[in-house]
Amino acid sequence: MDRNSFHTLVLLTKEVGGLTDSKYMSSSEKLAMFSNILAHHENRSIKVDYFRSGWSVSQAFNECLKVILKLAPLLLLTPNRCLKMSLTIDGDGLRYMHFQLGIY
Repeated sequence: MDRNSFHTLVLLTKEVGGLTDSKYMSSSEKLAMFSNILAHHENRSIKVDYFRSGWSVSQAFNECLKVILKLAPLLLLTPNRCLKMSLTIDGDGLRYMHFQLGIY
């Protein structure tokens, strides 16, 4: 992830989502651990990389997950109507209007 986009995500999660710094871990470190766990699918290597216990990694992951789920309507967009392909039923079968391909 690009540094600028990561810092934008940190600011968004702090201001809108309510992610807070704890006594021993900053919100940017929590979000970095969260994105690292999502990318590599394991908690064990995160404990070693960040010098944290499994419990603190799990707590930070759950806190970030709650914030990201709270921000989901803001981060995820529904597709435009122009992107949806319309189907028509002809005598030949189903046809996509935009591509004129037949499905038989």
